[in-house]
Amino acid sequence: KGQRYCFIAAIIDADHAIPEELQSNEQKAGLLMDTLDIIEGGKKQTKDYHGMFDHAYFVGWMGRLLQALKDRNISNTIIVMDNAKYHEKLPEDVPKSSTKKQLYKKHVE
Repeated sequence: KGQRYCFIAAIIDADHAIPEELQSNEQKAGLLMDTLDIIEGGKKQTKDYHGMFDHAYFVGWMGRLLQALKDRNISNTIIVMDNAKYHEKLPEDVPKSSTKKQLYKKHVE
């Protein structure tokens, strides 16, 4: 039960439209180094890695991932994620189910 570290990074597949022997390093399968983060757990460590991240961190990291894909002219991409709560958070101004009808009308108008 020592120090906990968590790694997060994107891994891409090779560009199969280009023959393997003609692929540049950016067209080969591998780790996108500009998306790699190594996070050291705090004093109160959680049982799994989900407690080491929050929605703000995830949004920032996803922005870096999208930029890394854009920089490499990678499009038509499938991004696979788990079902962590911080992936699903809605913006603060989205009405909740407990919001009064009048407030809903305000958002529509």
